[in-house]
Amino acid sequence: MALEREFCKWSFCAKPEVETIETDLLLVGGGMACTGAAVEAAAWAKATGLKVTLVDKKQVWRRFDAQGAMAGDTIALRREAVPGGTPLLQPVMAKGRIIRPGPTLSESREYFRDQFARLPEAHKVLEDPTPYPVSLSSGLTELQSRVVQQIRRRELGENGNHGTD
Repeated sequence: MALEREFCKWSFCAKPEVETIETDLLLVGGGMACTGAAVEAAAWAKATGLKVTLVDKKQVWRRFDAQGAMAGDTIALRREAVPGGTPLLQPVMAKGRIIRPGPTLSESREYFRDQFARLPEAHKVLEDPTPYPVSLSSGLTELQSRVVQQIRRRELGENGNHGTD
């Protein structure tokens, strides 16, 4: 704790003010994977009316059918591979430094056109579109479940029997 006292002399290390809020979506993890997961999970949560909690750093994998059309995405743990999927999120920074230049405007435009052309028409219609299939990997689902159980035990005193102790 001496180290903590040494570093917390400066104002940017001051203990933060704690504010309690209610939320339907909690994301723990960083980078673009977390952002992608947030976008997809928010749409999924809204459609189902369920609370969604995603933890850890993620990767989004896209699957294509035999004709090359998009078949669905899977949100997975960053180091978890999804067979038959193509990873969408690529690192661009490491240790505060750019490790890969971003795409040019024309490259971004071409990528969008390619991906949009591969999106089935049922997902493009403006009225009553078919929801694009997005799923959580087994590894992410398992981790999410463990974290929720740990939080319930620690914060709510639950023992896993959901009130039947």
